[in-house]
Amino acid sequence: PSPTYPSREAMAERLRQAVDGLDTASAQTLIARSHEPAAGGVRFRYDSRLRQSSLLRLTEAQVMAFLKAVVAPTLVVRAKDGWPFDMAIINARRAQLANAELVEIEGPHHVHLVNPKPVAAAVAAHFRSDSAFISHAGSDRR
Repeated sequence: PSPTYPSREAMAERLRQAVDGLDTASAQTLIARSHEPAAGGVRFRYDSRLRQSSLLRLTEAQVMAFLKAVVAPTLVVRAKDGWPFDMAIINARRAQLANAELVEIEGPHHVHLVNPKPVAAAVAAHFRSDSAFISHAGSDRR
């Protein structure tokens, strides 16, 4: 079992300290659905399988094949201060998507919580664009 905290506020503070760039309000949002009562306070509630290594490992060729099979217009939102990834890998993977747009937004890994307005604007613009409504029915690129 996970550690017990005296309150949701203490739990949020612990999460905020553990995740770079996460503010208190965002930490509280994350724990709102991921806590449960425990003797003496509250504790994190999560599927323990999420903390284990995946049994399914894809090769880079398999990842590329999956991405190439995506036919829907795709918006890739990347947090500028998120987890470090090799941009050459990101660009190579993005190139496999037939219709992808990359948007980089200031913020940490949880950019959608910490800086939601630009994320929402990018998503709204994506859905307003003509490319988001192109029908790919009957398209067979495989």
